Amino acid sequence: MTEPVIMSPDHPRWREFQHRLALAVVTRCDPNPDAEEPYEFDCDGTGSFKHTRRILAGMGFTAADIETTLNYWATETGNCCDCEALVALDTPTGHT
Repeated sequence: MTEPVIMSPDHPRWREFQHRLALAVVTRCDPNPDAEEPYEFDCDGTGSFKHTRRILAGMGFTAADIETTLNYWATETGNCCDCEALVALDTPTGHT
């Protein structure tokens, strides 16, 4: 049995994942850096990770890899939705 793959900032395709997720999740970006809410997200905040699941599957991740990744995010970072994955997971962790 092979070791599950975890999508994290240390994964070689992390930037590709972030780019795809940003295209799926960010619905508005205010160019004013002082805007109170510069972004709007298509995120239900329920933990469904609908965009993340679709994107990782499209990148060739297995169902087990996706579940392992989401469990890792919840345990290591507390991320619970697509928009949190986009904005809070941009620091290398030492894990791949």
